[in-house]
Amino acid sequence: VSDLIKDETALSFQAAELAPKVFISKNFLEETQLLTQGNTAFRNHLFLLPKGQDSEALAGSLSLALKSPDIRVYSHQRVGNRASRLLRYLSDFLGLVSMVALFLASLGSGYLYQGFVNQRMNDVAILVCMGAEKGTAIRTYLMQLSILGIAAALPTIFICFFIIPLLSTVLSEFVPIALEASLQPQSIVLALLVAICGGWFLALPSLWKIRLLRPAELFRESTRPGDRSLKSSLIFAIPGILAFWGICLFQSNSWKLANYFFLSLLISVVVLYLIGISSLWILDRFFRKSPLNLRLATRSLSRNRASTVTGFLALGIGVLLLNIIPQFQYSLDQEIGSTGDSGKLPKLFLFDLQEDHLPDLLTTLANQGKPIQNLTPWVRGKLISIKGKKYEELKETDREYENPREQRRNSFRNRGFNLSYRDHLLESEEIISGRMVRMNYDPNA
Repeated sequence: VSDLIKDETALSFQAAELAPKVFISKNFLEETQLLTQGNTAFRNHLFLLPKGQDSEALAGSLSLALKSPDIRVYSHQRVGNRASRLLRYLSDFLGLVSMVALFLASLGSGYLYQGFVNQRMNDVAILVCMGAEKGTAIRTYLMQLSILGIAAALPTIFICFFIIPLLSTVLSEFVPIALEASLQPQSIVLALLVAICGGWFLALPSLWKIRLLRPAELFRESTRPGDRSLKSSLIFAIPGILAFWGICLFQSNSWKLANYFFLSLLISVVVLYLIGISSLWILDRFFRKSPLNLRLATRSLSRNRASTVTGFLALGIGVLLLNIIPQFQYSLDQEIGSTGDSGKLPKLFLFDLQEDHLPDLLTTLANQGKPIQNLTPWVRGKLISIKGKKYEELKETDREYENPREQRRNSFRNRGFNLSYRDHLLESEEIISGRMVRMNYDPNA
């Protein structure tokens, strides 16, 4: 052993590259006798292109020109994309966390904003009676919300300049690629827009009360100034809902993830709303003859239906979203694996060798006190034709349609059939149909 390589990032995220690797010089390959009849070897050739050369276009041209399915051409961008699969998972997870945090912050901010405007409704009615215009009151509150949003966003942005660079150290524990986290200008602009416009959208249902305000309602004790129906409240909540959907699309960098999250959130709101309404009906019907304390509590909840259902939705959705994050974190940990001793992934070292080399390997491992744990014959098959049609022709047809999913599937088919066998099933395996493979070939079976 000449040296020890502690960090090798080229193939860290590729399939079957979880185990440690041994690097052998070409000068010693003949002595190892690893490349003999029946072995499979992959040879990589790297080419330095002239400055300004479009590597993606050149790789596409070479792929079309080279008809042999044994030759694959990749640009450095595509190889980087393949190696960044887990980074995309991590990015999706962080995007989901940010959307959850944004929604939870919107719940609290919306409650505070609308409570602030509702408490000032009587003051606005008095000012209108004295000759003030409703538009002036609305502009005043919009200005207050803008100042409040800017005052809250600026210190947060300032703190992020110091905290976000520390994420590079944290992420280095999960991925082997050096990452530099920084606060981008578009993120600063987005934070300011969310802080300012978010307050407007959240307070819009309450601000619209000022347009419908009738000062004469101040003299009616049974009414509240600016009250409106549930239907109108939902209508004025639509701009805020659409704005949140747009932020989800922008923040997640994945329309699929954003739409799944948004639709799941809407469905959860509808389900929780129906549960809340049904629960109030049950409380009103079945607790009429209950003890006084319980009867007063249930009657107060059922009579103040709007506030009760709103609080129920806020608490229910908050708990739901907080439970989503640990579930996705667990899935991400299972995909990436832990670097500590408590990791779920086994510590592997793989040997791919011929059958005649097996006795020497078993002896060596036994002498080292590390007996082999699993021995699996590995036979690879090559696909030549499908239903009488040559595979190369199907591959060319697939390229014409430019379907990436089909291209990956057919590329896998080229050498993707593993004809390995064992004399027993693992604990995680089960035969759904058919029979266990026989160790001895019988043409009459």
